Amino acid sequence: MAALLLIVVSLFILFIMFYLYQSQNLHGPFINFLIAVAILLMVISLGLVYVSSSANLTTFNGVMSYIKAYFSWVSSIISSGSNVVGYVVNQDWGVNSSISG
Repeated sequence: MAALLLIVVSLFILFIMFYLYQSQNLHGPFINFLIAVAILLMVISLGLVYVSSSANLTTFNGVMSYIKAYFSWVSSIISSGSNVVGYVVNQDWGVNSSISG
């Protein structure tokens, strides 16, 4: 199972590297960098949820459990981020605001 996972991840990384190399003229280096970072963060998050949930990916129920855990984790990240953004937006950022200690 681990060897198969390593092969799939290696092929995925090779595909991404080939895509980024071929799209240099289309997107430019900065957009390709952002795409690579986004894909890397997604792969890391998938691995993080896999390790923390200890899901059994050999059965259909295990895969469904993993998918539910992953999307639950993503929704909690989005919820926490929206709470932070809401807090920042509600602050008094005016020029005449005073900071109280």
